[in-house]
Amino acid sequence: QRHGRLRPIWSDIADVVVVDAWHTDITAGRNTIIVTDTTDLAATISAACQQRLLDTGHLTGPSVGVAADGNPVHLGDLIQTRRNTRELATSDGRRVLNRDVWRITDSTPDGALVAVHTRAGHEVTITPEYTAADVVLAYATTIAGAQGRTADRGHVLVTPQTSAQALYVGMTRGRESN
Repeated sequence: QRHGRLRPIWSDIADVVVVDAWHTDITAGRNTIIVTDTTDLAATISAACQQRLLDTGHLTGPSVGVAADGNPVHLGDLIQTRRNTRELATSDGRRVLNRDVWRITDSTPDGALVAVHTRAGHEVTITPEYTAADVVLAYATTIAGAQGRTADRGHVLVTPQTSAQALYVGMTRGRESN
């Protein structure tokens, strides 16, 4: 706070402010992450990010599925898998892991999603059943979901429930700024 790195905002506009900051980063070509306290808030913020991408033409086309968080999934969306499984084989023989982040590149006639791992680059076909039960949008994530992820910039939505430990994780995700 002494260094001017915290931005206090009213809770009723916090989601708009964090989505604006995230969108500014995305349109500038930066890899960015939003970190929240709860899965419900992550789903709400992710939906707002997705809508911003649709409104600005960065995502186009119809929904190709519905994620476990209730959000529609479009081609180009970032998703996070939420259950380890060997049932979904990746192009290099790896298993799908909890909290892996993928970009949707295609869909199949039977409703499966084709996705590419954002770091490793391997591909997977995700069944509609797995999508409905174990996939969420990945524009915002919980503190637990952010562990191990590094981005150019991190945005942490701090609430009265945010613990010091959670704040530390959230405030150390960005290489350039948090």
